[in-house]
Amino acid sequence: MVRRGRAYVTAVLAILICIAAPTATHGVREPINGVITQIHTFLCNNTYLFEINVTSYMVWMVGYSNSVDISIRAIDPLPTTRISATISIDRLSVSRFLGYLKPQEVLHSSVNISLVPALFQIQGGAREVKQAQLSLFFIELRCSYTIPIWFILSASNTSLETVVQIEPDLVEVNSSVAIYVELKNPTHESFTDVEVYVYVNRSLIKSLRIDVLDSERSIRADYIPTRMGVYVVEVETIYTASYTVRKKDSAMAVFIAKGRPSLSISSNTTFTYVGGAVLISGSIEPRTRDLKIIQLEVSTDGVNWSEMGRLETAYRFNYTWRSTLPNIYYIRARVLESQLFYPALSNVVTVAVERVRPSISISVAWPYLEAGSKALIRVEVSPPIIDTVEVLYRLTNEISWSKMNSKINRETSSVELPLTRPGVYEVKVVVPESAGIYRVESNTIQLYVSSPKTLTTATEKTSEMPQIPYRNTTITIALIAASAATALLILMMKRR
Repeated sequence: MVRRGRAYVTAVLAILICIAAPTATHGVREPINGVITQIHTFLCNNTYLFEINVTSYMVWMVGYSNSVDISIRAIDPLPTTRISATISIDRLSVSRFLGYLKPQEVLHSSVNISLVPALFQIQGGAREVKQAQLSLFFIELRCSYTIPIWFILSASNTSLETVVQIEPDLVEVNSSVAIYVELKNPTHESFTDVEVYVYVNRSLIKSLRIDVLDSERSIRADYIPTRMGVYVVEVETIYTASYTVRKKDSAMAVFIAKGRPSLSISSNTTFTYVGGAVLISGSIEPRTRDLKIIQLEVSTDGVNWSEMGRLETAYRFNYTWRSTLPNIYYIRARVLESQLFYPALSNVVTVAVERVRPSISISVAWPYLEAGSKALIRVEVSPPIIDTVEVLYRLTNEISWSKMNSKINRETSSVELPLTRPGVYEVKVVVPESAGIYRVESNTIQLYVSSPKTLTTATEKTSEMPQIPYRNTTITIALIAASAATALLILMMKRR
């Protein structure tokens, strides 16, 4: 009886396990009821504006069917448009056709994604947590939106490597550039439906589709830059790996297109005197915002050039130049090489510079002075390029001139002439001859210099006043003595 009872219980348990097994298997494949995220946003391509709502769970797990609900509405009127979505999980992507969006309607669609366990590697028996993104709505290949979602998975290392190389990476404008794209397959697995897109400064210049890629493949695209600048080359590769999972890879490179600018200059005059200002004006074509270094050069024979100035400019420039010697000068400008420009020379302008024959005059405010003082002589010179003059002076009874050098300011200045002796002075100012200036004399002026006057002070007069009574007493005593002597002499004569 006991053995029969045990067998009966064992049979019942076996029947129950067999009945419950399909239910347990079905439960593993049920979606996870977790936190739901909802995104409401607006997306704009080159022409239309779309309102988008996306609803999905925040946590996905490998082996489950995960659903993403999408609704799209066009804000602006548009024709019937085909809408598709690309869902990217880590570096894996799956494209789904959502339907046709008609005017004044809302397109509702649901995308179910099953993460097959065979696509992912489980390390040490535990699932690895990674962050991935859900990229939606590649409308006409220009419109996309990204929603962050967390996955519990570990992606496969099977991938296609894209390499881009540019030869040469520095070219002149309107010269051809060769862009080489290398598709490398390090795993030697077959990739299907490979799409290659080559962009230059975000403009598509070449696209290619390869049905099956078993090994490496080289692709060449030629491009001719028409403007100076830095060009960015981007290559995007979309391909299908194992288990029909879509993946992406990208590469980027840069090249520079340089140009030879057109530089022109002009001068405000072709003739001037030594020290005269010459204004050099110039401009650069084509116009760019970057600063360029301009070097101005001067020559007297048109063969040997020397730098006369340097400045930075974007388009127009002005420079003032003064010559210190008479000659015929040739002037040109040079654009120094920069990131976007090759060096270039301008036209040549000619300026004739002659020696200066200045005009000079002198005057004095008051010509009557005393010896020992200084005469303030006013000097007027034109043009105002003289800084040193010679002051010549002499007395009217002298033949030779005395000379004194003096510094003056531009246009109008004054010099001081010390007067040491009384008499009539003749004074004139001379501009000495130099390499760029002719000798010239001013008019002659006369200065009347008198001897200094001696003044008696009040103290001296006061000291002389007490001496007057003593002087009178002395005279009186002398007169008395003289009278006494005379009387004595007469008396002696009478006695004889």
